[in-house]
Amino acid sequence: MKEGGPLQKEAFEKTALFSVIRVPDVSVVSSSVSGREGGDISVQCFYSSGYQNKVKQWCRNKYQSCYTVRRTDTSQNSSVQISDDGRRSFTVLMTGLRLTDSGWYFCSVGDDASSSHHCN
Repeated sequence: MKEGGPLQKEAFEKTALFSVIRVPDVSVVSSSVSGREGGDISVQCFYSSGYQNKVKQWCRNKYQSCYTVRRTDTSQNSSVQISDDGRRSFTVLMTGLRLTDSGWYFCSVGDDASSSHHCN
């Protein structure tokens, strides 16, 4: 059979093209949050099932600094609290905001880091 004949055409027509889309393991409702100096902000981070017992973090600028909570718990720093409800979401509360708190932050679960927030 010659090259480019009917057999090759039939094989080509049966080839399927598909793509796999990865659902993010961490998401947020709003990607921008604003607060006033001295005030508070709250961010709710949602995570996929299977991450209930994983470490949750609220990080600034590519892991420049992270606040961490392990499992279903509450972690408290002088200005940042992380509360995991155990039902696929955790809440970050930043209190006593200062101008120097402005910047890019993100939620992280386990080894996954996504869902950036800009806080100003």
